[in-house]
Amino acid sequence: MVNRSANNQAAAAREPTLHACITVTPKILTKNKACVREPIYAAKILPNPIIQEILMSMNTKHLELHSTGFEQWNEWIKNDEESSHIPWESQKIHNNLSQRVALLPTMLTWRPTIYTGIWFACFECDNEVQDHPVTMLTRFDPGGFFPLHGHPGGEEILVLQGNFADETGVYPPGSYLLNPEGFIHRPYSDNGCLSFVKLRQHGGTTRQQLKTTIQKLAWENGVIPQIQVKFLYKQIDFPEKVWIEQWQAGTALSNVVESEVKEIFVIEGIWSDELGDYPMGSWLRYPPDSPYNPSSATGCMVYVKTYPISTTRFIVESDFQHPLEANI
Repeated sequence: MVNRSANNQAAAAREPTLHACITVTPKILTKNKACVREPIYAAKILPNPIIQEILMSMNTKHLELHSTGFEQWNEWIKNDEESSHIPWESQKIHNNLSQRVALLPTMLTWRPTIYTGIWFACFECDNEVQDHPVTMLTRFDPGGFFPLHGHPGGEEILVLQGNFADETGVYPPGSYLLNPEGFIHRPYSDNGCLSFVKLRQHGGTTRQQLKTTIQKLAWENGVIPQIQVKFLYKQIDFPEKVWIEQWQAGTALSNVVESEVKEIFVIEGIWSDELGDYPMGSWLRYPPDSPYNPSSATGCMVYVKTYPISTTRFIVESDFQHPLEANI
């Protein structure tokens, strides 16, 4: 049985303040190729004044680099987007990797689930893969929990606010977990938490389990001095790479062309491109061979993931079985 009181005390003693974060080298087009303005798939880009109004309503200030950590999420969750009493139902949402996607937090709707105190806000879903979204925000109300379950295709978690917990420990903001196939747990949060979650995208029984915090990782230089990077995950024989980027205020790149699919989740500040501005809580996906112009006037910190467009993303070993307590 989990000693949740002891876990809470341990978490309170070691909850960190994030002092810095990171970036990887993007592939920049060297030829004089015009940037193509592609339509955003199933998403509306709001003009800058509306973005600023949203940020003010969320009590979100410009990012103060090297000092703010994840504290802004405490206000964000207090002023979250619309919640719905209509339960979550699986469907196809933004599952075409060749489409450029940008979703602001104001476009999300929190959906209750069948699990006690658990809510989903979906970025990406494919009902042929599983009932849950495959990329989402997950919110635990205080006391919320899942029953014992495993993760076909693995699980990726970035804790944004509050303390996420399971039998292995209590994980404060800035914690990054990659649980491979075969790992089982009963996640819960005594005081509530918010996490960015990706499911069924790290298949294979030889995946390494990873538990770290952004604060503990070493810095590496990015493509320019204004960008820094810390890698969260890369493993030989697997194509996915995950890292955090930190952009100083006023940083801009032109005509960036990716060779793989690139996903961005905005943790702090405002990420921008030629089509709009994206505050914290936004999720974007850029397909390969599609030029774009990323920038950040305020400075920002973002989660980044890349993988080949030809990758079979949702791999589940044929002998995978859920534990008897739950089938989720």
